[in-house]
Amino acid sequence: MVCIAAFIIFLIIWLFTPLMKLFGFKKQANNINKMFKKSMYCFTRRATFRACDSNFKDEIKNSILKKLIVKHKKWVKPVYWGIEISALLIVIITIWSLLTVIKSSLSLYAFGTCDVKKPEACALNSAEACSIDGSGSGNPVIDWFDEWKEVINAIPGRMRNWNANNFIPKNGSYYNQYENKEDNLPTAVDIFDPGCIVCRRSFVNQKQSNFFTKHKTYLIPYVISGEKGDKFANSNLIARYIEAVRGTQPENGKKIAVEWEIAERIFTHKDDNKSVWQDNFNGNSGKKMSEAQVTEKLNEWMKELGYSQKQIEDIVIKLKSKEVEQKILDNRNMVEKNIQTKKIPTMIFNGQRHDGIYKLEN
Repeated sequence: MVCIAAFIIFLIIWLFTPLMKLFGFKKQANNINKMFKKSMYCFTRRATFRACDSNFKDEIKNSILKKLIVKHKKWVKPVYWGIEISALLIVIITIWSLLTVIKSSLSLYAFGTCDVKKPEACALNSAEACSIDGSGSGNPVIDWFDEWKEVINAIPGRMRNWNANNFIPKNGSYYNQYENKEDNLPTAVDIFDPGCIVCRRSFVNQKQSNFFTKHKTYLIPYVISGEKGDKFANSNLIARYIEAVRGTQPENGKKIAVEWEIAERIFTHKDDNKSVWQDNFNGNSGKKMSEAQVTEKLNEWMKELGYSQKQIEDIVIKLKSKEVEQKILDNRNMVEKNIQTKKIPTMIFNGQRHDGIYKLEN
């Protein structure tokens, strides 16, 4: 272990020898080069399970112990074992560090973030998004291996041909379904959290770029979990409301894509104080609406869209049902186990999965 640990240390120091020569420490740099070559020779033999046939290991130990033999003989044995233990720790830490770098790199490829548990904590995030944080077991060793498993399982998804038709929600309507006469459009699926601000910005970008009119785009509400309950206030209620009303047409006879009507009002409509309704629902406007207030507002929108009072009452009852609860759970399982994204919004179109905000240049 001493040979391997010495190689690691000398490798790091050796990287700085050009600078040492530049600043006039040529002799010291040459000495480091000699020691590095010796350590590399010994390391290559140990790495191939062969004994190191040089006295490099003894040189390292003797250079430390020779002064102790003269002045403090009793310290020699403890220091000797201290060297062995330190060497072992250096090797273990180095191996762990290398594996962590590899895991982070694979995670960046698979998820677009180098931190599986806290995606937003990674400075190398490829796209702005509301992250799906991992809860973990509380045991760092178990969590470390679980992250490896999660990353490895997600890698095939980057090479997968994503067919948006496989994710169309039951009774779902695409944008402008009843106004759009062109039926030969590619399918797209948007997964969003009603309380996610990035989802709102992504929605606006898609609308401005005419993405929704160029694709048959379906919406799937997904509620991001936080440390204590949902990450955004009232997201679960709005998601349940969307699932409860999905597929139901107003009694006034006009056919509408109701989930889109709700999403558009949440993301783009404003109250009398010029606050976007999403900010009112999740508390970003300075006031947090209660579930009763949010439900009342959603009911008001349904009335504007032509739903009768009886229909609205049925929707309110249904959003508390086990059927809707199961739909929300199915959406969660689909996102976390099948799609395996760490970022919301997530879009599926043109055979690919796109994590994070939709950029206008797309």
